[in-house]
Amino acid sequence: MPQPKGCHCIDVLVVVRDDSDYGDLIRRTSATVSALSLQHDVVISRAFVSRERYVREQTPFLLNVRREGVPARISQSSTQSPSSIGR
Repeated sequence: MPQPKGCHCIDVLVVVRDDSDYGDLIRRTSATVSALSLQHDVVISRAFVSRERYVREQTPFLLNVRREGVPARISQSSTQSPSSIGR
């Protein structure tokens, strides 16, 4: 899907330890994603995949992520708040 001209968009793939409830992951991250989107005037879209699926599957989406993605590692114990990210 083409992005609107001048759109500041960030696509995030979150690799999780196991097959989690996708809806639950969306609910758990919505407040943070919304706050970051508003604070930085960007559109953030997110997708989730298990570590096993990320390594094993050869879908066009995951092949593209592996080729063009920028890895970032955030541990579960990270205490950064949305307002401190990017500063």
